[in-house]
Amino acid sequence: MADKRSIEELVLVVHGVGDPDPGETLSLFARSIADHKNPLTEHQEVLWLEEEGDEYRMVETFETHVRQLSIDDGQCTGNVSFAEVFWGDLSRVKKGTLGAIAGLIQIVFGLRFLAFVGADQRGIPAKLLQLLGIVLSRVIHGPLLAVNGILLCLALSAFVSEQFWSNSSSSHFWSDLLATACVGVCLLISIAGTYQCKKNKVIVRFLTWLSIAAAFLSGMVIVRMFNIFPDINGSDQGIQWYCNTFIVLLGSLWFCLVLTLSSMIICWSIAMLDRRNHRIGLLAALLLPAISAGVWGLLLPFVWTVFLEVHGKLPAGNQIEEFNLIFQEAIPLMGVQIIMGIMIGCIMAVVLMAYTRWRSCKTVDDYIAGARPPRLIVNGFVQTTVLWAMLMGIGLMMTMAYFEIRHQPYQSHVLGRFLEDANKYAFLPLVNLSLILLMSFKFLRPALDIVGDIITHFHFRRELVRDVVEDNSFDIHEVSFQEGELYFSKRDKIQRRMKTILEHFKRNVTNKPKLSIVSHSQGTMIAVEVLNDSEMDWLDDTFCEVNLVTMGSPLTHVYQHYFAHFYPPLNELFWSNLRARLNRWVNIFRIDDFVGTEIHFDSLSESELEFDNHPVKCKGHNYYWCDRDVLDVIRAYNICQALHPDCAHPNPGEGTESSMAPSDSETLDFRRSA
Repeated sequence: MADKRSIEELVLVVHGVGDPDPGETLSLFARSIADHKNPLTEHQEVLWLEEEGDEYRMVETFETHVRQLSIDDGQCTGNVSFAEVFWGDLSRVKKGTLGAIAGLIQIVFGLRFLAFVGADQRGIPAKLLQLLGIVLSRVIHGPLLAVNGILLCLALSAFVSEQFWSNSSSSHFWSDLLATACVGVCLLISIAGTYQCKKNKVIVRFLTWLSIAAAFLSGMVIVRMFNIFPDINGSDQGIQWYCNTFIVLLGSLWFCLVLTLSSMIICWSIAMLDRRNHRIGLLAALLLPAISAGVWGLLLPFVWTVFLEVHGKLPAGNQIEEFNLIFQEAIPLMGVQIIMGIMIGCIMAVVLMAYTRWRSCKTVDDYIAGARPPRLIVNGFVQTTVLWAMLMGIGLMMTMAYFEIRHQPYQSHVLGRFLEDANKYAFLPLVNLSLILLMSFKFLRPALDIVGDIITHFHFRRELVRDVVEDNSFDIHEVSFQEGELYFSKRDKIQRRMKTILEHFKRNVTNKPKLSIVSHSQGTMIAVEVLNDSEMDWLDDTFCEVNLVTMGSPLTHVYQHYFAHFYPPLNELFWSNLRARLNRWVNIFRIDDFVGTEIHFDSLSESELEFDNHPVKCKGHNYYWCDRDVLDVIRAYNICQALHPDCAHPNPGEGTESSMAPSDSETLDFRRSA
């Protein structure tokens, strides 16, 4: 759009969940409009608009795909500009199985953001719950993983050494050299990783703790060289002396995590008594850190077990059985995690079967009559099961700690023998489960994308207000602050992209066109919050009418349900800008959509804006853009000029074929020029 032009309507497309390429969503939507009864001539262009970088004030750009559609079917002529707000590069789970695994780990690390926001409520107990959640996350992603890293380095060095020199791990001098080499390797990894990953604070924090653990190991080498406390932990057999010390440290860290979770339960119980607080948000603030601890409590022992199984099959592997026994005792009750996982998995399977049965037999009329599908994100029964599993796990860990303090072997008790058997047989189910997950990652991908988008929405960074104002790296009015030092960085950057696109059309359009925003899934949250921004008052002077179409929106089902203290009812003062700017709001949702359902418009008055929830038949959460039923609804409400009833089909409810994506067998006037 180098030259100014006049258009009748600007249609802004905001994609949602998934991993689309730039322009993919817009192309799909435009193709869905075209057919032989409604010919389109398209002019395509890509706008590179400026956005400011996060580091060193570097200037960056992002691409915005634009389609200029000319509609002429003999009844009317329209000139419509389609533009895409693309933000997939800011919230992306990489494609493929390995990318999905990395995305899953990233989600586990990101649960702390949701827990922090869920506990950001009134009262000292809620603040303590928030603080303890941060402490739990910092311990897991810092010293706990660092100690495991040191142990892994020691184990690898010992196992490699054994392959070339039998019983070398029992030699004092050689084990000291191996430990010194491990110190050097860990420090090198820490320095190089910190230099390469400056912007990722989680990785930098882990590498810092890895340096601290390496420094502790170097101190142990010095103690060993001068023969100070040679019989520490009752073992002085080569490298086992180092391993025993770190295993005691590892057990102490797990015990600290259990105490932290116990304290969180106490704070949560007291905070729930305050009627001003949103209870579901507090429950999320309690359960999400517990889930994170449970995942690592299952993953780390499983990795060690695999490591030991592989080592036992190597040559000379049976020559250091004592070394194997050390790590077997270090595994923190993998059987406990399996038991809790089975409980949660069974309840989730029951809920999923109930949901599948519901969607197979219910229609739109049933939904209107009051039939609702079971909630999947997150079901109340699943939440209760996770809570009880958490309590059971804490109780078992405290019991084992009691046996340890009293120097009693836990195998001497019935409970201990049961846990020992569970530990013994936990490996095989975990291997099978891992294989099933690897094979089914492509089916789990939508769930990963959904959770990843929500984490991106609440991803925050800590900054001082004075530094923000002086740096001017973002608009201080656009962001959300917590106690003057917190802002949601990724959400702010995504919203700035949408605002930049709107400002571009404001400068390059000569008339006052209609603005229609069509959004899906998480994209609906971007559109809603931008329209509610206090600095977007110029929209009224730029566009004669502003309409919003939300498809599969999680506003009510997710955000107002779990984070009601951040997203109040639509009639409150918080949403006054949104109500004043919109002329019409149509929310389209499929009745089996487990993410986006109906939006609670009950509190709004028709005098403020026109609104409507429109359910359509079961087809899941994705592919709204090329759904015939969805596009017929948009056409019926006369929101998008390219789908106007007068320019297409006068009876959109009859199921025309105009909204279908064109097939290869159809002859369509869908011309494209660069």
